[in-house]
Amino acid sequence: MTLREKSILIGLYLSKYDTAGLSALGFSTFKEAYNTLGLAIGAKATSLKNYRDELDPYFPNSRKGWHKRELRDHCKQIYDRHKDTDLDFLRHLICKLCGDDFRQITPFHEPHTAEGSESFAKRIMTGRAAENYFTKNYRKVPAFS
Repeated sequence: MTLREKSILIGLYLSKYDTAGLSALGFSTFKEAYNTLGLAIGAKATSLKNYRDELDPYFPNSRKGWHKRELRDHCKQIYDRHKDTDLDFLRHLICKLCGDDFRQITPFHEPHTAEGSESFAKRIMTGRAAENYFTKNYRKVPAFS
């Protein structure tokens, strides 16, 4: 499965199963899911959100998504293949696509700190992303091999 197909499938899952899908994967916010799943498959978090938005009009949820936009062919193929897939099977498929790294990635929670600073929270999220990236890729750097 290509990166784009994985991204569309995650977008479909989050659109179709909404907050139940978040909970089934262990997330409490969409932002947390986009960041963690995106990192796990090597996609941008915004790509996952955009695919969810594109598929929102095709599933019953509170979001309108891109209701004026016709579903693109590459999205329609994934939609046609998985529109009737149940939550447990789709969750299992997404976990499998994300690989072993998925369970080791620390989810990006919005931290609540005594400082209450938004910039402090962003630094924590960036630090976690950097640590996860390093853990996943350090063997590719000659100095660490």
